[in-house]
Amino acid sequence: MRRNTDLRIPLPPIPYHELVVRGWFAPGKIENERSNPFAPGQGVLPPFLAGREAEQRLIRDQLDRLISGGAPDSFIILHGPRGNGKTALLEWSERQAESRKIRVLDVDLSDSEIQEDETSRRGSLSRWLRAVSGFSILGTGVNWREVPPSKLTAAIERRALRSPVLVAIDEAQTLPIEMGRKLFASAQRWQRRRRQRSNPQVLLLLAGTPDLPKHLKTLRASFWERSLELPIGRLATASSADAIRIPLEERGRSIAEDALERVVEESHGYPFFVQLWGSLLWAECGQDRRQLTCADLDRVRPQFKQRRGQLYGHRYGELKEEKLVPVAESVAEAFARSERRPTREVLRAAQEGLKRSGRTADEDAAMDVCDRLSDLGYIWPVIHEDIDCCEPGVPSLMRFVLRNKEIPARGSGGGSRPSLGI
Repeated sequence: MRRNTDLRIPLPPIPYHELVVRGWFAPGKIENERSNPFAPGQGVLPPFLAGREAEQRLIRDQLDRLISGGAPDSFIILHGPRGNGKTALLEWSERQAESRKIRVLDVDLSDSEIQEDETSRRGSLSRWLRAVSGFSILGTGVNWREVPPSKLTAAIERRALRSPVLVAIDEAQTLPIEMGRKLFASAQRWQRRRRQRSNPQVLLLLAGTPDLPKHLKTLRASFWERSLELPIGRLATASSADAIRIPLEERGRSIAEDALERVVEESHGYPFFVQLWGSLLWAECGQDRRQLTCADLDRVRPQFKQRRGQLYGHRYGELKEEKLVPVAESVAEAFARSERRPTREVLRAAQEGLKRSGRTADEDAAMDVCDRLSDLGYIWPVIHEDIDCCEPGVPSLMRFVLRNKEIPARGSGGGSRPSLGI
């Protein structure tokens, strides 16, 4: 988030809507008010992080415990399907840490190199490593894959003995096994030393896809199960509406209620779609109109459908590559009547899909393919009224799968062809 440089007091990294409420900003007077406030798929923090209030409270509490010398959990786990805003929440957490003068080590495992910023409290791994005897780093970046795990944890510990440290790891489902084992073993040791005078103050924050917990189990570090685990699912209806309405209001614009309802309905609570709608509407009309209407939605809908179709084409390709299309079709049929089904019904649907594809269809096989569908974000496990249930990762993706269901080609004795509907 950009800070208002006109003010002479330092501002904490809090959403613009809170600044408006506190009277620090007036709507329509925000710096760069003509710039597009929505950023779909870029993994950046939007001006208003909607629907994550519970997670934000828990993370604030852990950071406050860290700086007060208390006993926060050894680490926090954020996991959920792609496009649900995990990286944005990770960025928000890092800004919260910086506002508390907590040093942040920011590691994105999708990028092998950690870049330095000498003016920031982040990315100081090379300086930390230079402080550890016998390990030297040249240049301005650090390739974390070349860092011995023992040197990494020694550098973190040495820095954390001076002041609190937040180690934020994105794409943590790709964390190398030896690095993960050493990091978690060190975290457990640091936790035991909390009441000693030589107390490294470290909090680990991991973000990753739904298979992150499964990956952590391979590290044979059982104590992670006692950490703070925060599943990141789709947004509630009210939160989806706020994610569109509040950034517009802060810039002196608005959206008609009927138009907002349609945006929320077509977004299905999927944060990427919410941001995509907002970005398209702003680019088309936001700078010229004070109120967006249903007519504006109709003009940008073809662009939205094109982007959505591209995304679903990639997701469908993943299902085909892993030979999961028949199972995905059968599971989608189970959700045709309701967007929440008991897990036992989803497993039965998966068994039916396995039978259609001529594969082993026992309960274990059904559980395996459902686990994989969950890893891919196609289904999402939830607890509803003490019942183990599943929801679609994105409901319209299931409709896409059904509309592209393989059907016999006309005039042929066999074979199949997909339709192209969305």
